[in-house]
Amino acid sequence: VPVSAAAIYMRMGAPSFPDLPQAERLANAEQAGDLDAMVYKVEQHLQTHPDDTTGWEVVLPSYKAMGRYTDAAQAMRRVIALKGPSAELYADLSEMLMFAGNGLMPPEGLDAAREALKLDPKNSKGRYYEALGLSQDGQHAAALAAFESLLADSAADAPWRPAVEKQIATLRQPQAAAANQPGPTQAQVEAAGNMSTGDQQAMIRSMVDGLAAKL
Repeated sequence: VPVSAAAIYMRMGAPSFPDLPQAERLANAEQAGDLDAMVYKVEQHLQTHPDDTTGWEVVLPSYKAMGRYTDAAQAMRRVIALKGPSAELYADLSEMLMFAGNGLMPPEGLDAAREALKLDPKNSKGRYYEALGLSQDGQHAAALAAFESLLADSAADAPWRPAVEKQIATLRQPQAAAANQPGPTQAQVEAAGNMSTGDQQAMIRSMVDGLAAKL
């Protein structure tokens, strides 16, 4: 990959880079830590060798480091297509799609997490991102159950435990707030039955305003 990419790069250059002799920048790329130049070399190689699995695996962590999550997701799709599916690859794809969405899990990301779990129902990353997708989709009960199950199966020193615990606390809070939300007492219900229509409307408006203030 480096030899082929170097030949292409020396011939074509990169118009978006600052003025610098192509051969010099290429020769000094690794020493100077010129990540853009190194990634560009691999990208040029992959344009002509799109089935080079190693090339996609080489550029993938660089995309992650550069915050190019959409490109990372595309690289992950190519790796899956070329190497075949695995729980780890699908879980990583779900993660990249979530990052590309600035923290919001798109439908493809949830699907990828579920594909991971089809291959390995115990895959922790797949379980986490499936639960996250359910939570963001408004399926709070299912998400809470999934997070609690993941936490129960996680070792005490698992690095993802704090994130799972935080998600569980967030999901439980609305339920607790709803459970503690006071409604009209029996006496208020009976009193409302004896009120005029205007008074009933005023009472309802007062309760709605009070709820709005608490929210």
